[in-house]
Amino acid sequence: TYEGFEQRDFDADVTDPADLLRRRILRSGIELERLWVQWCTEALAELGAEPL
Repeated sequence: TYEGFEQRDFDADVTDPADLLRRRILRSGIELERLWVQWCTEALAELGAEPL
């Protein structure tokens, strides 16, 4: 999973600017995927469909 990549590739005490940016980009991708899952879940609920 993307969270697994984050845990594997980035220490909690990252200070290198390039690594900080890479982690921020990864986090934004994770947040975007969560947004789409939430959007789809809400759309299915509005349509009366069961989530997968």
